[in-house]
Amino acid sequence: MAGIPLDRFAASIENILKEYGDQIQKDVDKAADEATKKGVQMLKATSPVNQDTGSKRKPGRYAKGWRVKKESDVIGSRYIVHNATDYQLTHLLEYGHPLKRGGRQYGYANAYPHIAEAEQFMIDYFEKKIREAIQK
Repeated sequence: MAGIPLDRFAASIENILKEYGDQIQKDVDKAADEATKKGVQMLKATSPVNQDTGSKRKPGRYAKGWRVKKESDVIGSRYIVHNATDYQLTHLLEYGHPLKRGGRQYGYANAYPHIAEAEQFMIDYFEKKIREAIQK
């Protein structure tokens, strides 16, 4: 019975695992890219829009400000979803806040939860795509 020498067998197994790992890494990167792009679209659609025409800010500026930033390093890539135009408003709009004038509170601004919903969507979508990639 003709067999494969042990040193060639180990090298071929190592080669196969390296190719598999590279393919999974590409699939993970693609899934992260797709999830964040869909998440940004969702945030742009569900973000509150300032309809007050007396304001200095243009209506829809906050909603249009959602972006994806890709950072690469030795380990791999990571994607950051952020609001480039009005980042200060994200927490205030998501959770609500007290309204103050002259140091005294005179009301409370309602919360408009929109980020948590998009975050959960991105997590679920990314997980689904990773499972599909592994099962291929």
